[in-house]
Amino acid sequence: MKLRLLISSFLLCFSAMLFAEEGRVINEALFKKISKTHAIHRDKVVSKYLDGLIVGKGEIKSIGVKPLFKRKYRIIIEQKGSGQMKFIYHVFLNDGITIDLLNKNDFFEFKGKVVGITPIDTGRKIYIIDVLFREGSRIIN
Repeated sequence: MKLRLLISSFLLCFSAMLFAEEGRVINEALFKKISKTHAIHRDKVVSKYLDGLIVGKGEIKSIGVKPLFKRKYRIIIEQKGSGQMKFIYHVFLNDGITIDLLNKNDFFEFKGKVVGITPIDTGRKIYIIDVLFREGSRIIN
C-alpha cells in the first residue's frame, strides 16, 4: 500500500514537472482575459506568470548588449493584443549565434523563464516582462 502511494505521488510530481516545462502560451485569449479584467486586478492575472515558463512571440524592436541577470545580450520584443494591451518582453540571453541570426522588425517566438513583471501605465495596459531565454526561432512570413 505504501509502495503504491509512493509510486503514484512520484508519477504525479513527474507529470507536474513535465507540464511545467511546456510553458504557458501568451496569446490573444490571454490578452482578452486581461483586458476584460478591471485595471486594479490585472496585476494579479499577470503575476501568475512570474517564475514560470512562458511561450511568447512578437516583433523585435531592439537587439543589443545589456549585461543583466548574468546574461550578455537583450532583445526587446513587442507583442500587441486586443484593444490597447501590449507586452514588451526584455529577453536576456548569452547566445551570440542567436543574436547574429536576428534583425530588427523580425518576428520571433521564444520560450523562457519570467523573472520580472513591471506595469508601465496606471491603466495596466502595457507591461514589461523580463525573460531568461531558453529557446526560440525566427518566424518567417
